[in-house]
Amino acid sequence: MKCVLSSCSFNVGRHTWRFKTDTCATVIGVVWKPFSVPEKDLNHRKYSGFASDKNKWISGNFHEDGSKAGKWNKGDIMEVELDCDAHTLKLTNLCSGKSDELSGLPDKNLYPAFWLW
Repeated sequence: MKCVLSSCSFNVGRHTWRFKTDTCATVIGVVWKPFSVPEKDLNHRKYSGFASDKNKWISGNFHEDGSKAGKWNKGDIMEVELDCDAHTLKLTNLCSGKSDELSGLPDKNLYPAFWLW
């Protein structure tokens, strides 16, 4: 498992980014510092995000109820919206139109992050 952590953080405003899915499993979310856990440890209090298999984490707590954005298929275009003012992270599958939103993000500098394996 590899983690790609943005060198740029956000703490105000709304920010969006898109990515196209591939065959590997993917997790997308935000972390807040200090963030120095092993790459394989997603169950950490300083992480919130979504996984390609419908799982999600809220402040490091795993939720098996699944994301409303559904499973991601190869070639899907995903849009992530981080709203620092509303403390939310929204994931939308632009191909299926399904989306889900996490709320309660901390009022801290948030760094976009990807995990690939």
